Amino acid sequence: MCRKSPSVVYVYKKIRTTKKSVLEEQLKDCPLTAHDYSFICDVITGLNITELSDKYFLSASRISQWKREVCQKIHTFDMANAMR
Repeated sequence: MCRKSPSVVYVYKKIRTTKKSVLEEQLKDCPLTAHDYSFICDVITGLNITELSDKYFLSASRISQWKREVCQKIHTFDMANAMR
């Protein structure tokens, strides 16, 4: 079993505890590309790694890496806004 990064844990907790409509509005403010935004919306809707890799034509390891990168962007953005 692999260990999740702090940013992935943070985003998954945010997904579990925030209403979907509120979460999507918050994500629109994040500095995500349109492709990253659609990816994280698919993660929010509950697609697993296999489904995501089929949809985006990427390997499972690349999907995991992409998820970490997007979660890191969201986490960094939220922490920067929390400091203000």
